[in-house]
Amino acid sequence: MKRLVPMLALVAVLVGLARIVAVSGDPPDGRSDAEADADAGADADERGLALTGVALDPDGRPVAGVLVRTGHPLGRHRATTGPDGRFLLDGLPEAEGDLLVSHDAWALAIVQHVVPGRDPVPEITLALEPALELAGQLVWADGRPAPDVALRIEGDRLLDSALVLPGMRPTWESRFEGSSQTSDAEGRFRFEHLYRGAFDVVANVSGAHAFEQRVALGLPAGRDDLRLVLDPSHLPGLRLLGTVRDAESGEPVDAFTLTTMRTLPGGGGAGRNHVFEHTDGRFDVAGVLPGPIEVQVRAEGYVSHTSGTAEYTEGEHELAIGLVRPRDLTLRVVDDDGRAVAGAELSFEDDDGRRVMPVETFTLPAPADGGPAPTGTRSLPVVFSDPEGRVVAHGLPARRLDVVARHPAAPPEVEVRAELDLRLGLDPEPTIVLPAHWTAGVDFNELELRIAWSTPEATIGWDPSLDDPLRAVVIEGKLLRDEIHALDGPALIDVFGGGWSDVIRVEPTDDGRLRVRSNRDGERVVDGPAIVLRLPLRDMRVGVHMNEHVPCFFDLPADAGRVQRVALLGR
Repeated sequence: MKRLVPMLALVAVLVGLARIVAVSGDPPDGRSDAEADADAGADADERGLALTGVALDPDGRPVAGVLVRTGHPLGRHRATTGPDGRFLLDGLPEAEGDLLVSHDAWALAIVQHVVPGRDPVPEITLALEPALELAGQLVWADGRPAPDVALRIEGDRLLDSALVLPGMRPTWESRFEGSSQTSDAEGRFRFEHLYRGAFDVVANVSGAHAFEQRVALGLPAGRDDLRLVLDPSHLPGLRLLGTVRDAESGEPVDAFTLTTMRTLPGGGGAGRNHVFEHTDGRFDVAGVLPGPIEVQVRAEGYVSHTSGTAEYTEGEHELAIGLVRPRDLTLRVVDDDGRAVAGAELSFEDDDGRRVMPVETFTLPAPADGGPAPTGTRSLPVVFSDPEGRVVAHGLPARRLDVVARHPAAPPEVEVRAELDLRLGLDPEPTIVLPAHWTAGVDFNELELRIAWSTPEATIGWDPSLDDPLRAVVIEGKLLRDEIHALDGPALIDVFGGGWSDVIRVEPTDDGRLRVRSNRDGERVVDGPAIVLRLPLRDMRVGVHMNEHVPCFFDLPADAGRVQRVALLGR
């Protein structure tokens, strides 16, 4: 069976860890990106700020085919140097960021703290260096080759980034593809396009006795005869030992992934995955840095396990982890008069008060080659009752849970709690009762919404035939009353404010009507072109998004009553 390579688990957007793919060469028309952009100079002022410059070899000669890319927070822009070595990056935001430089024959490079401008456009010189490599063989302490081991390098040129993974340095090469690879069947490896500097090599071993070890320190780039040794008998840090079993039967789980997760400065987390197969449920993870760690375990057919963050010190720590099977829960939400409550918000908590999230399966668009449409799952922090008051939550753990229910029109701090034990058969389906007086006399705003988008001929104006206030799009003097039927993809409407939120998906049907699916109110089909949304009397913010269009946002005050709006989406 093919062994799986441990991958890096990221739960935060880390500045300095973007994956860069090196591409070289000129556009199909033979011009460099710089020449093509120069031809469009008349429109430059409308495209934001810019950066320009030249790539030179050590002798001062221009170099063609160098890929220059922007990093966070300058967006994803790229240019390739032309025969004169020059490049132009246009349409940049007003921000400070980095340039990532790559070429097949030259060392990777980063220019930090660049600031785009206009009148004049800042000029940058890229001084290229010859590409060096580090290559050789990875072996065990007894001399046997070490195949299928994940390796990464860490050099001595660092980024000014505070958000880095524990145990890693924010190096230049961490921003490029190729800084991590796997040893081949003979334990051989090769890192290319390196700058002149000193590099550490870090090995991450998977399997029954997983560990991470720095197998080389301060190696100078430019060697291809390395022999690096893995020796698990000399590992710093702490060691996690234990078993993963079925919580109900006690049988060991045959295959699972264990992640050691850490909280990062500024929020989010990062960790390392360790894959175990055919280990009789046992795991052994060594070389883990001490500190606050959350242990997570995932296995097919089970609900993901999370231990909660605990402080781990040097030495061995024995863990016994029980995984539970998933259960689907169906329940109804009614008021104390027995009437169905639509749009009630439900969440779930375990005995320790931690949020437990059901899962939802979704389908992505089918590929252009006609293959099957890919599917995936996502966790839902809350679920909502449909117009009949029914709630279906998939993938909950089969154990005791608290259900927390809130009414859409009640104050956000008002809630009802109920205890359910999903290990037991729930028959008849459970019922959550929300007091009717929460909504007695409560009125709703009604938002009549149309969706339109701008074109080069579009202007924005008022149509006196419709109730004021209305922001509308007028093209050639005609209001786009039916524009919503021409959606070239689903539109998403976010509504939030005062502790209340909803996401509404709108897409055309085959018969020219509109399918409207609300997280709170379920699915309905309307004639259109208007969509009527009933929102509680709170100050709300409404956002409309679609494909590559610029989203439209507007405010809906608590005392708005019934209003009409057109959401204008611009390219």
